[in-house]
Amino acid sequence: MSKKQLLSRLLQIVVVLVGISFITFLLTYLSPGDPVENMYISMGQMPSEEIVEQTREEMGLNDPFLTQYVRWLGNCLHGDFGTSYSLRQPVTELLLERMRLPDGDHVMRSYPFQLSGGMRQRVGIAMGMTYQPKLLLADEPTSALDVTTQAQIVRQMMELRAEYHTGIILVTHNIGVAAYMADHIVVMRNGRIEDQGDREQILHASRNPYTRKLIASVPSMGGEWLEH
Repeated sequence: MSKKQLLSRLLQIVVVLVGISFITFLLTYLSPGDPVENMYISMGQMPSEEIVEQTREEMGLNDPFLTQYVRWLGNCLHGDFGTSYSLRQPVTELLLERMRLPDGDHVMRSYPFQLSGGMRQRVGIAMGMTYQPKLLLADEPTSALDVTTQAQIVRQMMELRAEYHTGIILVTHNIGVAAYMADHIVVMRNGRIEDQGDREQILHASRNPYTRKLIASVPSMGGEWLEH
């Protein structure tokens, strides 16, 4: 591929990405309700019109549409997803702290290979929670981690779920993690649903042969000590 073709391809990619980001921002911009009023309501406050207008000025929401878009796009490119108005702290740093990564600035400037497995997992979860989604898909969040780190990740995910009221779809082969985190469990086999029910029913009262074999295969601390 020649340099001209490569530059043309890169330009096409840039145009597509800018177009996608513009549509995303436009949908957010046109979403119903006043974002400032919604923010205060979520904080349990009912501000006056003067406070709402002052906040809009401070957040730059009264600027022209294109000015807001360019500022938003520049912030995203720099990994800045805004500031928590109530705490006056960048959202990325706030979420990293919630995941027990207090030196957010250092983490944001590090390459993945400079972070441990547990730290990379925490960063990934923080990225997923940046916009406080209603639903988070967690695909094997504890894989390749030691038991202690697994417990920390699971506990922190449960704390985030409670704080942000986020539902979590957990994909895991770790029955212990599913038993701790899940309210409802779906057992799959060869890409098909084999069994499903609430946690207690699946773990302790399932009549499905495959589910029962799966539960029985979990190692336990029982057994007898061997005498030497």
